[in-house]
This record gives sequence, structure tokens and C-alpha cells, in this order.
Amino acid sequence: MILQGKIYAWDEPLPLGKIVITDSKGVYKQPTKGVTADADGNYRIDVESTDYIKAFGGGMVDQIIKISDVCSRNTCNFDIKLKGKYKQEEAVYVYAPKKKLKLKLKTEKLALYGGISLLALVLGIIIFKNIKK
Repeated sequence: MILQGKIYAWDEPLPLGKIVITDSKGVYKQPTKGVTADADGNYRIDVESTDYIKAFGGGMVDQIIKISDVCSRNTCNFDIKLKGKYKQEEAVYVYAPKKKLKLKLKTEKLALYGGISLLALVLGIIIFKNIKK
């Protein structure tokens, strides 16, 4: 059967989220079979009704789903909503020459950008602002 839908991080689509077929304990079946969601969070995978899937993404809590609990037809639409590993709010201080910037960011939103260095992002913003002057 075909399982398709969208994978979300909180209420936002999760680009490049992963879906892998597993057993009930989350151990990958061999040979490993899975898919990566597209840039809009859409996924499509061929599964059996007895399979389980493991959905995961950077900074998100893995979720194991039993296919027979969500599908009963040959084609099944099912959206997966993952929760973040980090929930607290933190203040991030960035020091620049003659300026002190205080950026208040939620770490759960930062988890979406797990592969991006926060420091590089902030420095890029500072450099861009200084170039415009």
C-alpha cells in the first residue's frame, strides 16, 4: 500500500524529514527502506499493513507509527506531526563593535535549522547591516 502525506515540525512543514520502515521497537528492517520528504514536507512510501514507520528530523523527537493504526486502504493519506526536543526559551547575546544586540530566540525553532550554525547566521546579519550603512 502507498502511505503519503506531510511531515510537520510543530505546525510547520519539515523539509527533508525522514521516514524509515521499522519493526515495533524502531529497529530498521533489512534491507533498510525509507524516504526523505521534499522541501515542502511531502512524503510517499510503499508499506505493508504489518509495518511500522519511524519518522524523524533534526532536533525533533522520533515517532514510531503502526501502519495498521492509520491505514486501511491501498492508498492512505497521513500527516505526521513531530515535537521538538527543546522547549525552553533562551536569550542569545551577540556582541558587535560599539553595539550590543539581544536576540530572543526559542530553541525549539532553532532545532529546525540543525545543520545551520547560529553564529554564522547572526554574523551574516551583522555584516549585512554594516554593509548597508
